[in-house]
Parts: sequence; C-alpha cells; structure tokens
Amino acid sequence: MSKFEGLVPELPKWNNGNGISLGDWITCIGRYDHFLGYLELVWPSFIMVDDTVFIESLWQKNRYETIISNCTNKAEAQKYLNLIDLANLFLGAEEEVTDEFLLYLANAIVQAWEAKLCTQFPERKFKVVLENFLSDPDDCELNIYFFEPEI
Repeated sequence: MSKFEGLVPELPKWNNGNGISLGDWITCIGRYDHFLGYLELVWPSFIMVDDTVFIESLWQKNRYETIISNCTNKAEAQKYLNLIDLANLFLGAEEEVTDEFLLYLANAIVQAWEAKLCTQFPERKFKVVLENFLSDPDDCELNIYFFEPEI
C-alpha cells in the first residue's frame, strides 16, 4: 500500500478493487480550477506593502489597515495577514480528512513557503510557523503563517 492510499481512501477502490495510482486518479477526476486554487495556496504569489511581504491571495487593504493599527509591530501584523487555517479548508469533509492527512499537507506547505520565500527574497529572513491545535476541541485548527522577525 502506498502512503497515498492511506491518505486518499478512494484510491484502492478504483478498477474493481485493484486500485489506481495518485497520478492516474488525478487525471481522471482532477479539475483545473481547483488545481489553480491549491497551487496558489502551496506556492503563493507575494506582494510587498510598506516594505512587508504578504500572500497576494490573502491580501485585503481594509483588513491590513485594521490589523496594523492594532498590532505593536509589522511582524505581528504579517503573522495575522499571512495565516491560513488548513483544518477549516475542508469543511463538510471532516470524516474523510484525517489529522494525518492535514499534517501531511501542512508540512508540505511549510516546506514550499520556505523555499519560495527564500528564492524570491534571498536578502530577507522569514520564519514559517506551523501551529497544531487539532487535538484542542475548542480550536481544532492547523495554522500556517510566516513573518519576518526583524522588520
């Protein structure tokens, strides 16, 4: 059994129970619009505002103005504005989406963000953070964000 069969239980059910590879499965059921959305989540486009780096798809000027006025520094605002809660991306599929699956995705996103930030901004130092609150019944979040400690 491949690691993906454990993460995507549908794979071994294909082909009359003979299974299907992840690549072939994506070819059969994949949607280009979903791919674009997930690609932007994993390998995001960045914008620079007030000499601070933000994820373009998460950027909202009014939200920035509210948060920056309530934060003690730019790094704190950067954390809030670049945060995604991976656990809440799959609402309605809680039974299929396991903690193991979420952590696999989260670690891949962390590595991708680190690589993209380092490549695009080699002169800057970023910290990419993964906060796991999945076992907390009040939060049940899996947060990923980045910030620059020295801005």
